[in-house]
Amino acid sequence: MTKTAVILATYNGAEFIESQLASIKSQTRPTDYVIVRDDRSTDETADIVNAYIVKNNLVNWQIVVNEKNQGWRLNFRQLMIDALATDADYIFFSDHDDNWAPQKIERQLACFEQVPNADLISSDYVIKIIGEGKLSGGIPYEFPKNETLSRYPFDMKKNSIFRLGWTNVITRNFAQKIIDIWQEEIGDVSHDTLVSMIASNAETGYNLNEELGIHVRHGGNSSGTGYLSLSSPHNQHLAELKRDMHYFQLTYDFAQKNQTIHKVEAEKMMEFYEKRFKNASERRFFATVLQAIRDRRLYFDIKGPIRDIIFIFKK
Repeated sequence: MTKTAVILATYNGAEFIESQLASIKSQTRPTDYVIVRDDRSTDETADIVNAYIVKNNLVNWQIVVNEKNQGWRLNFRQLMIDALATDADYIFFSDHDDNWAPQKIERQLACFEQVPNADLISSDYVIKIIGEGKLSGGIPYEFPKNETLSRYPFDMKKNSIFRLGWTNVITRNFAQKIIDIWQEEIGDVSHDTLVSMIASNAETGYNLNEELGIHVRHGGNSSGTGYLSLSSPHNQHLAELKRDMHYFQLTYDFAQKNQTIHKVEAEKMMEFYEKRFKNASERRFFATVLQAIRDRRLYFDIKGPIRDIIFIFKK
């Protein structure tokens, strides 16, 4: 029988966590394992999770509190390793501040029967904005409205998600291949962007065009903060380039190891970002201008080469 695991990263989510736990518990297709890993919350998050598990006598639900705060990115990496220690066939990502529709697990598992080659299935969702109380759309990518299940398009320049990470379920095999290439010292990449990029490159990612949850947007969300601007220092520009370089290096490592369909394109983007990072690190003005001209088709948009040139002169 097919088994599933839900991995849930928490940090200071006391206000929202019980609602999310309840939405997981209420699934029409119960999950076999729930693994919560708390990243040293300073509020009552861990106590709330523990109490919920005990109160509801939830067998195979567990919470682990990290010995030290390691950040949400590495926390999710460790959770993937935790899930691989079980016999789960499919691994569902979860955040502490969203809510799943009751049929989420059931509907997404059914998709793997429709597309046996799939490594990742995401879904649509609605957004609830705290303070406004309204539900709205606002998703990263528009799939064809006449399709129920859409394959991720391939765009070798894209280094972002098609859907938020908590909508994703991945196969055990895919999770193992990701962990095989994602070493702990690479702590600046996020699980959701990484699996999305690799699934797109391998043409094994799909989206179920059905709203299967509510994304709660509030001031404490971990992602979506700290964006680069013209007022940012040079080292922030370097950090973003280094992170993007890591994404494309890992995508290429996966493509080479597993001989995916777009291995050549992955290698090209990896080399492009390695060159960008080197030029920026060494403040090589003429090399940066030359790259902006020669490799103009590899930038995500026109802002990229302009930003590279401007930040050569930033402190």
